[in-house]
Amino acid sequence: MGGSITNKEFGSDFHLCTESKWQTNNQNFFLKNTTLFLSGRTALYALLKQGIKKHNWKTVYFPSYYCQEVVKFIQDLTIDVKIYDFNPFLDTIDKDFKINDNPTSVIINVDFFGLKHHLFLSIKKAVLIDDLTHNLEAIKTSTADYVFGSLRKELPIPSGGFLASSNGFKLPKGKQSRLANSIAIKKLTAMYLKKRYLEGLSNDKDTYREIFIESEENLEGKLKSAKIPKTAKVLLQNLDITQILKAKKENINQALSNLKIDKDLVLNSQKTRLGAGLVLQLKSKKNRDELKSYLISNKIYPAVLWPGQLTKRDIEIEDKVLFLHLDYRYNTEDINLIINKLNFYFSNE
Repeated sequence: MGGSITNKEFGSDFHLCTESKWQTNNQNFFLKNTTLFLSGRTALYALLKQGIKKHNWKTVYFPSYYCQEVVKFIQDLTIDVKIYDFNPFLDTIDKDFKINDNPTSVIINVDFFGLKHHLFLSIKKAVLIDDLTHNLEAIKTSTADYVFGSLRKELPIPSGGFLASSNGFKLPKGKQSRLANSIAIKKLTAMYLKKRYLEGLSNDKDTYREIFIESEENLEGKLKSAKIPKTAKVLLQNLDITQILKAKKENINQALSNLKIDKDLVLNSQKTRLGAGLVLQLKSKKNRDELKSYLISNKIYPAVLWPGQLTKRDIEIEDKVLFLHLDYRYNTEDINLIINKLNFYFSNE
């Protein structure tokens, strides 16, 4: 986490990143051939709105296992929303679906946790849109018609989402919003206060947590066409994203090398790709909740991705999965601490 950190904790929201090792003067790849929005879902909303108007898009297909808030966010658009039954923990990447394969159909194809991405080999005419929130580097290699994603899930910025097209299709642009800017400044304040807390300059954790929650609740609202706030863009353009993502890969590799738990529980070890963090699938909700409580008691804050699933089998998976952040914030010593806590827990189960 860096030498100045005295109040160690792991996961949850990013603190403000000011270390020079994560900054660069070179233009990062998110400022080339992309349009930037307030969030990932705002970017998707703008794209669908343009597609409905200019390309007569009529139906959008979402996977059943997904962030349901995103699906709700686009519901007011004049497009039919359909769900295809795909769960990345249960289904193969060549599973077939009943999708109307024509130019007015749009398929949201999610790169799940950086571990699994459906192939859709039989699709020839429908529009493919990749959600790369969990695998930002795939923006360079995706062959989908369009790609979008959130930036603030993997990068230390208060808000931000992106939209791009590997085929060079024209992209919509967001509108500058004073409200979006004020929300970003509010969240930036929370990031700064968290930094002070981690550095031992403040013992007030409640205030920055409250501000994070408030700004998260305010982030979307009616701002469905807002571009990235100026403050977030300034931070983004100076981030060394390549190094930030490289550090995470090294951390995940280190974790996988030192984990001494049942490999069936570690989804990363079952795939050819590293993933966006450490993904654990427990045997039951009770097991998951007990592990989650243990980790939190050790100031390791895992995430549930995603809460609020709708189908029986998706809910069963949601109830068993935990996601642990192993990003650039943590050094070798930090990763060892996290892994030692996991090894200790499972050795005493």
